[in-house]
Amino acid sequence: MPRIVDHAERRAAIARSAALAIAELGLEQATMREIAARSGVAKGIVEHYFANRDEVIATAVALADEDGLAGVSMPRLARRLGMTQNALYRYVTSKDDLLVLMGDAASPAIPDLDSAAGWQANARTWTRASLARYVTHPWLLDLRMQPPST
Repeated sequence: MPRIVDHAERRAAIARSAALAIAELGLEQATMREIAARSGVAKGIVEHYFANRDEVIATAVALADEDGLAGVSMPRLARRLGMTQNALYRYVTSKDDLLVLMGDAASPAIPDLDSAAGWQANARTWTRASLARYVTHPWLLDLRMQPPST
């Protein structure tokens, strides 16, 4: 008979192991393999429950779409993902880092512009694309714009 697994509990246990590994070893040394060993599961199991950084960013964008930027906190994001706040820092280094990644993820590519259509048609295309982005993700307007660090 197959073993019944409480997936929420397993995810939480792996997250606790990850938090302890990060606290003890530091972010760079707390590898997926190390977390798996501490959790008593295979590395593939850890990767099953915590796919990648994109999952974290997509969840943060969903929170912002629901409640605006004020609704995006590291503790709330961690709860939504079913992990501890410390485990969240395996994927992003800070909330500022997360906000930059969210802005990138929520901003689609520049629309294709047709040089033969003329500048007015291209301006309309660009404006409509920008408007659609802000209608879909109004919280983008609240992000602070800052120059890239050098």
